[in-house]
Amino acid sequence: MILTSFLFCMAIFALIGILASHKSKASSEDYLLASNTIPASISALSMMSSKFSGYMFIGFIGFVYLKGFSGILLAAGLVAGDFIGLHLFSNKIKQLHNKYKSLSYEDLISQRASGVYKKLRFVLASLILILLSIYISAQLKASSKAIHGILDWPENSGIFICAAFVLFYSWSGGIRASMWTDAIQSILMIVSAIALGIYSIVHLGGIHNFFIQANSISESYFSIFKSNISIGGVEGILIFSIGWLFGGFAILGQPHAMIRILALNNIKNLKSMKKYYYLSSLILLIALFIVGISCRLILKQNGLDGFDPEMALPLLSLQLMPSIFVGIILAGIFAAVMSTVDSQILSCSAAVSQSLTKNKTSYFFNKVVTVVLIILTSLMALFATGSVFDLVVFAYAILGVTLGTAIIIQVIFPKMKESICLAIVILSGMSSVVWVLAGYKSIATESLIGFVVSFTLMIFYKIFCLFKKTK
Repeated sequence: MILTSFLFCMAIFALIGILASHKSKASSEDYLLASNTIPASISALSMMSSKFSGYMFIGFIGFVYLKGFSGILLAAGLVAGDFIGLHLFSNKIKQLHNKYKSLSYEDLISQRASGVYKKLRFVLASLILILLSIYISAQLKASSKAIHGILDWPENSGIFICAAFVLFYSWSGGIRASMWTDAIQSILMIVSAIALGIYSIVHLGGIHNFFIQANSISESYFSIFKSNISIGGVEGILIFSIGWLFGGFAILGQPHAMIRILALNNIKNLKSMKKYYYLSSLILLIALFIVGISCRLILKQNGLDGFDPEMALPLLSLQLMPSIFVGIILAGIFAAVMSTVDSQILSCSAAVSQSLTKNKTSYFFNKVVTVVLIILTSLMALFATGSVFDLVVFAYAILGVTLGTAIIIQVIFPKMKESICLAIVILSGMSSVVWVLAGYKSIATESLIGFVVSFTLMIFYKIFCLFKKTK
């Protein structure tokens, strides 16, 4: 029954992709942006599922399993930073898109009234291609862990299944098929997380017993002031929370998420889109946090210990749920992975066609690039090592800092010279990379460091402009 329910859900995804392809037009604009016809509800659900991907089902639950209450700080920081970033800049980004009609996010960021900043566009497109490829390979790795943990199939089989489905509907329907399937996949993600959370609480004897047992794990596990964070005390909690707040703010630099705003049918619907997005994000994160704590309680009770924490969700579903629901949980994990991978593949395709080559209007070229990228990232996933969570956080942070810095500069300092803009973007990104390589990631997130450097440089630039003006 596990395999049957899993395949049934996957067949629904394929069917939605086929239906979307019938609405598609043979043009680059439709393939990459669905001709700007996507309604607010679908854009919101697609954006949520694209951002909160397989790393949330595999990586975040593994993090909560190990760290406990600090998972709430992480989730709260992500949502708060996300809200601040979109509240401040989403309307302006949509206005810029309406003005310049760009088909990719990095091309939009590089537009100015005086012309295109071509060097900036090339650098941003290269970063998208490299970092999203790392991100995609980590996502595919998450699907392999899930299918191995639940069906006991070889780990690599998950990579091939996920890649095949993404290739199928991305080739046939482009971003429209991606966003339609994302909407269904996001619903399955939320339903499966809530169902497993409810099953877990009932199994533990109700909400009251859930909190009592969670508090009894250890002195630090469920206390915000004694949380499992590298730096102790209130200072450590503040640094950790602010770090993940900037992690949420980094959504401004995620092309696979921000492209949903560009594809939205009308700027008047942006407010509604953001409401749907925040609501669905909060529901999913709360459910996943409960599941993460439940994994620690129930798997320990059942004598399971010493396993890879990122296998906690598959193991919990096998321990608790009827086989038909286990298949749905597995499909939910695959939904989380595919909803991100398809968006990222199309963002990479857009970067190649719109910024790295001279094939801006070639519909067929975009589709060929999509196929090549899926093959290459699948091969990367086969040889990927390390934590899914760590790989995703690194790629997400560097993208967020670099592209996020670039879009902020475009909005606040549209007349900044390309050389200065490029220098700030590169220095901000490099500061994050150096921070990680120096081994300081446990103190503060790379997103926090990158944006601190970015904002500092922008403040110096503003002071310099004011001084030059008064001189």
